[in-house]
Amino acid sequence: CNNRIFNCSNDENFKNLIQGETWEMGDNLDAEEKYDKFCDIYTKHYESAYPSKNNSARRRHERAQPKPWILPWLEDAIHRKQLLYHDFIKHNTTANKVKYDKMKKFTEKHVNLSKRRYYAKFFEEHKDNSKKQWGLINELLNRGKKTSDIK
Repeated sequence: CNNRIFNCSNDENFKNLIQGETWEMGDNLDAEEKYDKFCDIYTKHYESAYPSKNNSARRRHERAQPKPWILPWLEDAIHRKQLLYHDFIKHNTTANKVKYDKMKKFTEKHVNLSKRRYYAKFFEEHKDNSKKQWGLINELLNRGKKTSDIK
């Protein structure tokens, strides 16, 4: 699905493109040919002023705000765990509970391992940049910029 980027700067750019166009169609063209030429010129400026942004298709079970340490195969495993949970809730049997518990243990183990690797790699890459390190630490501790209510 393609969406266009609409904002004030793009509006201004489009207005400048349209105003800067000479609109010379030629006298030897009939009305239909002039209309086609007009549409071509207008579309060309519209396309350049309002570029389309391609919404890259998300993976099958990818979240809207994916965590950087969750790999695609791990997303699928988490989805399978959720399906097993729904089966367990609908049909409360010992076999369903065992399947769910086994998958839950597997996903928790691999999520924790993946998270640990991700942060270890991050700190290793930025071992010389304390600003990046503290930025991540503050983000993890939900320490945002303090806003003052005093006006």
